[in-house]
Parts: sequence; C-alpha cells; structure tokens
Amino acid sequence: ETKQAGVSKQAGELEPVDDVTMRRFLRAYQNDAVLASERLLKMLRWRASLSYGLGGTLVRDICSTTEGVQAQIDTGKCVILKGRDVVGRPVICVQVRLHDPQVQTPDELTRFGVHVLLTAESMLEEKPILDEPERKFCIIFDLQGVHLSNIDYNAAKRIIYMLTYFFPERMGVCLLVGAPLFFTAVWHVIKPWLDQKTQKKVVFVRVDKLGEHVDAKHRPQWLGGTCQDAVRGSAAGRE
Repeated sequence: ETKQAGVSKQAGELEPVDDVTMRRFLRAYQNDAVLASERLLKMLRWRASLSYGLGGTLVRDICSTTEGVQAQIDTGKCVILKGRDVVGRPVICVQVRLHDPQVQTPDELTRFGVHVLLTAESMLEEKPILDEPERKFCIIFDLQGVHLSNIDYNAAKRIIYMLTYFFPERMGVCLLVGAPLFFTAVWHVIKPWLDQKTQKKVVFVRVDKLGEHVDAKHRPQWLGGTCQDAVRGSAAGRE
C-alpha cells in the first residue's frame, strides 16, 4: 500500500479488534457497517505503519523515547492532567502560547501528538472505567496570551485528521479558554475543517467558568486552578 493520507507502507501485523472498538466505530459512522469497517481497517493499517519519518518504530509504538518526542514534552506546551474532568474523562491541556511553529518539523510535532493521544487513550482503561459511550477525552486549548505567531494551521489540520480517522469518538469536548479577539478570525478558518458533530463539541469558555468542566483542585494555576502537582508524569507520561 503506497503512502497516502498519512499512512505509509504497512510494516507490522494488524492488531486484533475487540467488540468495544468495533462498536465505537459503528457509533462514529452512524451504524454504517461498511463505512465503519473501512475506517477501522484504515486506522489499524495506520497504527501498524512506519509513518512520520520513523525508521523502525510503528506508529502504535510511539512513546516518550521516540525521536523528537521528548523535546516537545520539555516545552510544556501539551500536558495531561492527573485529575479528570467532571464527567471522569482524561484531560489534555495545550498551552498554545508556548508553541512555535518554526521550531520543529511537522513530523516531529505529529509524533508528539500521537504520543499524547495514545497516552490519553490508555488512561481510558484505568479506573474509574467510564461507560462505553463516555470513554472520551476532554481537550483544553489555553489561548491566554496567544499571538498570531503561535497559530499553526498545518498542525491543526493534522490533529483534526488524526482525531477524525484514527481516534473517532474519542473527543468528548474541546474547550477554547481565554480566546483573544483576533481568534475569531482564526476560528472562521478552522471551523469548516470539522464536521458538524465535532463543531458542536467545541466550547469557548472563560477561565473563571472552567470549573463547570474541570474542578479547580485538578487544574494547574495557569488554568485558574489550585493544584500544585496537576500534571501527569513527564507531561504525557507514556514510556
């Protein structure tokens, strides 16, 4: 299979699929069994591929020691909280002001994104175990102090593509916190890249209202929280 849409030539065995995953893909594609099967196979081939400039590491094996990932972790721009949101979902926090689109290659940033998403996904198997339809993430984009130079449309496209095709039904809510006025124009660019179902999951929220989604005791101070030790492991924690 030639490289297409972020999937390179298959390099590993496809993983077995459990009933929970099959039901998740059916929910994602409105019980269209044919389409759900095609997308499930696409996801499995992606996980078993050598993509994003990796020489000998399968996508599903990307971790903190994968080339370029630790450098991204060290920036602190994306972390996973130890605590969960009010629904019980893992919380991924992105400090957009700490992102410089010029510092890393697109592949390096994508490897880091895969690492974070795989880590959050693995947390769904930890207690408390949520009901199947609620096994999703809460993703927070902290837009406080953001400048136009921090906005990375290419990164946004890749993240949306991964969430859509490789992690369907995993984003429960996306909170855009403290958005500056100019972000209205940015949102007008990004919004059409999302399907209508996903658009409804995106919520603009003030920092002082964030407690409606994540309790202050689980949030770091830069998100208006009270927790001194809010971040899980080495930012994303999957060794």
